Amino acid sequence: MSILLLAIAIFVMTRIYKKVMNSLLRLLEDQMSNFNDFQKMINSLNKEKLSDLCEEFLTNHEAAMNILFKYCSEFGLIFDSQEIKDNMTIMHKNGDFDNIVCFGIELSENQLYKKFHPS
Repeated sequence: MSILLLAIAIFVMTRIYKKVMNSLLRLLEDQMSNFNDFQKMINSLNKEKLSDLCEEFLTNHEAAMNILFKYCSEFGLIFDSQEIKDNMTIMHKNGDFDNIVCFGIELSENQLYKKFHPS
C-alpha cells in the first residue's frame, strides 16, 4: 500500500515539476521574444533619431522614456518602463549603441559612457 502511495506521489510531483518547467520556459521565450522585438524596433530607427534619443537621455531621462514609449507603440510593442530599461541595458552591454553619436562623440569613444557601460 505504501509503495502505491509513493508511486502516486512521484507521479503527481513529476507532473507538477513538468508544468512549472514549461511555464518557466514559456516565460523565458516571451522575454527573449520581447527583447528581440525591442531590438528590431531600435534598429529600425535611423542614426539621427538614436543620437537625439541619446542626448535626450542625458538631459531629460523622463522625456527620453516617453519617446521610447512612443516608438514602441508605433512599432506595435507595449513595454513598461522597467522592461525598456532592461532591454536598453542589454543592448548597451552588447555594444549596440557604440557607434551612435551623442553630443558630437561616438559612444565607443566617450570615456564617461565607457565608465558606466563597460564592454
